[in-house]
Amino acid sequence: MDITKFSNLSIRAQLIVLAVLLTLPALGIIVYSGLKERSYDYQQADIESQMLADNLAAKMEILTNEAKLLCTLLAGLPEVKDLEVGKVEAILADIQKQSPQYLNILIADAAGYVWASAMPVNQLDLVIDRRYFKSAQQSKLFSSGEFVIGKATEKPTIHMAYPLLNRNEFSGVIIVSFDLDVMNTILEFAQLSYDANYVFVDHNGIIVNRGKDPGKLIGIPIPPDTLKMMEKGPDKDTFEFLRRDGDDRITTYRKLMLPGEEKPYLYVRAGISKKEVLAKSYIALATNVLTLLLFVLFAFVVAFIIGKRSIVDRIAVLKRASQRLASGDLDFRVSNQVSGGELGNFAETFDAMAQQLEEREKSLQEANSELEAFSYTLSHDLRSYLARISLAGGILQNFDGDHLSEEVKYCHRSILTACQSMDALITAMLTLSHISQQDIQFEEIDLSSMAKQIGADLALAEPDRIIHFTITPGLRVSGDAHLLRVVLENLFGNACKYTKGKAVAYIALKANQQDGRQVFAISDNGIGFDMTEKGQLFRPFQRLSNAYKIPGFGIGLTTVQRIIQSHGEEIWAEAVPGEGATFFFTLPGLPS
Repeated sequence: MDITKFSNLSIRAQLIVLAVLLTLPALGIIVYSGLKERSYDYQQADIESQMLADNLAAKMEILTNEAKLLCTLLAGLPEVKDLEVGKVEAILADIQKQSPQYLNILIADAAGYVWASAMPVNQLDLVIDRRYFKSAQQSKLFSSGEFVIGKATEKPTIHMAYPLLNRNEFSGVIIVSFDLDVMNTILEFAQLSYDANYVFVDHNGIIVNRGKDPGKLIGIPIPPDTLKMMEKGPDKDTFEFLRRDGDDRITTYRKLMLPGEEKPYLYVRAGISKKEVLAKSYIALATNVLTLLLFVLFAFVVAFIIGKRSIVDRIAVLKRASQRLASGDLDFRVSNQVSGGELGNFAETFDAMAQQLEEREKSLQEANSELEAFSYTLSHDLRSYLARISLAGGILQNFDGDHLSEEVKYCHRSILTACQSMDALITAMLTLSHISQQDIQFEEIDLSSMAKQIGADLALAEPDRIIHFTITPGLRVSGDAHLLRVVLENLFGNACKYTKGKAVAYIALKANQQDGRQVFAISDNGIGFDMTEKGQLFRPFQRLSNAYKIPGFGIGLTTVQRIIQSHGEEIWAEAVPGEGATFFFTLPGLPS
């Protein structure tokens, strides 16, 4: 900085510049050290997440290899080959008792019927439709399954199956059901940060196991974009992941695969909270910055004391002069008391201002008179405009509708249409906001009768259309009747709306059992949607690309999802563009 220019600055500006210049080097060192420590902590967390993921993956691979070896040994037993059920079940039960990593061990024949089990199961249970059975049957290799809730144990698990071969012909499978909670020991002994955690995710993206709070999120899919990233990514990678609760985490995943399978049977994901990892470095940085600020404060105090005589005392003289000037003393002068520098120039300007004040006061009074005359005219004009609008509204209200011009009729219809649309939007938004505040009143509900009535009302509202409703009778659930009516009205209403291009609309409500729970499905033959857009379905005010020409606000499906979730259940959808869509949802069953 040019020293001459610097000296021409005000004293206060000079003091500030000097304080800042003294502060900058120390601030730079503090920030650099803090960022360096932050980088080191981040690298350590990166390494810890990788080590945790590696340890978990190694443990799972050991369990898998042990399971394969166990199945190999069992397959060679004469009791298994001779189908001696009693002896085999005793052997399986003994193995399961001594091996906490197994929830159950089963053996099924070629038709998929379970004929031996370590734990009691329904002998009529079929596993022929399970992924592990089909894969073992086709490949004749040790094969993996996917997330399920074990029928015998009622615990989340993943199965693996070893094919039984008789002269190279498939004769059944040995099935191992893993208890992945044994992985918790790795997390307990890893001595990582408190918030370190892991999840096991199957090939469909369903969370199979979780280290801490294992009951949470089990059976819930991870975000589709995260699953897609891991599917297309390398066998091992580290990245930052934003969890559902908003916590940004340093995460490492590992793919676990069996020979002969194209997809990983598990993704191991280990994560550490970025916020917690960097907390120490942030605290250190904040402490150092605070210390610097205290030093800067001290410097300013010293500067204040030094500058008091040259700044504060002279400003005090000007302040007293201003007070006297404000009281009407226009003869007071300060240039003889304050001279030199900027304050001296200001004193001269102050004296000149006092001389001109009377003239300016007179001009101000004249200007105020004109302004009084910002304000009467403007008020009169505004009142006139409002009177015209009011008069025109009254005339339009009392006008005979048959004599209105087409333009007026169009405007009148537009106003009514806009008001109706705004009312519909507000009603929908109020319904959406009330859901989180409303207590669920559980009662027994005949869902079939409710759906039949809603379908009849929709068909009556559009008599010119051919709409066929197929509703399975006798569907009974436990829930809030008012809210579930809103669910059916929205889903049936959407089905009617998105099938208008079809000569005949087919809409159905059905139910079936899946994994021990009743799953309801409402399907139609409408325009459907692209499954790549399914992530937008239940977001508020989101419309799919093929739905913009169809009236709607994008609130209905959000309302439906929140009602289903308020009952502790879930909803999802599948569709084929141009062929229709199906919305699946679960509801609480009746108490037994």
